[in-house]
Amino acid sequence: MKMHARDKKYLLSGRHGFFSSRPVRVFFVLVVLAALFFGVLQVRKTNSFLPSVSSLYADWNTRNYESVYANASLILNKRPLDGSVLALRGFAGYYLFVGQNDPAAAQTFLVSSITSLRNAWYRVSDSEKPQIAYVLGKAYYQRGYYYADLAMKYLDYARQSGLRFDDPWRL
Repeated sequence: MKMHARDKKYLLSGRHGFFSSRPVRVFFVLVVLAALFFGVLQVRKTNSFLPSVSSLYADWNTRNYESVYANASLILNKRPLDGSVLALRGFAGYYLFVGQNDPAAAQTFLVSSITSLRNAWYRVSDSEKPQIAYVLGKAYYQRGYYYADLAMKYLDYARQSGLRFDDPWRL
């Protein structure tokens, strides 16, 4: 006796379960795929793919200013108000300015350094401000005649803080 497909649905065997119907299986697969998709999106949104601040300090200690500048920029894209990262980017930008041979690129680094240091000024503790003031004063001095008042303001702040620096620009 030959059985037709329409007659199979009336069989009383244990082989037919909840997940044996095609729409339920398709729905289950779609739910799993959607969960994976949204899970991957959530992981990509986290800061786990950003360089760490400790890696910035490690690059700073090895004088790898290009890496500090680039990685600090990546971090600032996600956390634009991080004062220590802004300060490191400003310091690295100033050192990249000093080492540049191309005047256009040098001015870009100098302006970026000033911008980062000015933003960092309002987001760091008072104990960190003298270092920022010193480099900011030097950067304004490099900007030229029209920035002399700002250069003096920040260099005076650094001198009055009591810190002494070991470069030719001693105060």
